[in-house]
Amino acid sequence: MQNSSDEGRETPVLRGLGAAGLVLIAVGIGMALMPFVGPPLGLPFDGEQALVLDRNRLLLHVFPGVVAAVSGFGLWYAQRGRVRNGRAYPEWLKPAIAVAVSVGIWSAIGPWAMEALMPAGASSSLMFQAIPSYGGLSSADQLLLQFICHWLPGALALGAAWVALSQVRRLSPSNRAAAAS
Repeated sequence: MQNSSDEGRETPVLRGLGAAGLVLIAVGIGMALMPFVGPPLGLPFDGEQALVLDRNRLLLHVFPGVVAAVSGFGLWYAQRGRVRNGRAYPEWLKPAIAVAVSVGIWSAIGPWAMEALMPAGASSSLMFQAIPSYGGLSSADQLLLQFICHWLPGALALGAAWVALSQVRRLSPSNRAAAAS
């Protein structure tokens, strides 16, 4: 099992890459579905009905969730192809990891960034403020809601990207040369 682009040296199998991909797939699916399944399950999301798709849901959850799932599938596919078929890791692996980092950062800061970037007449992207009972929630409950909806998916995406990046760093020629000596 040789990597033809590395003058005959064997490319190590990166076991954490597939796991990072599966975590990103799960995070992406969860992010994309959260605004639609959260309200029927009792998670006060943004005050809208469960099947309403608006700008905030699209830009803060659905689009980043789909992007995270596609990025995760790419990482998982690259790992699967390497293990089963002995193929070299594709060149798009690092950009896929960069996309996962971007999703993690956007998930964590997206509501506040959209609030700063949207025109004054646009609806607030701080979705929680639209929840009728949000003001009545305790500070701990408000933080828990923000944690579940934004910070946890962002942290999981960043963690998966970090694992994938640490695995891909093992592919650099200088790291392989140091390990061989």
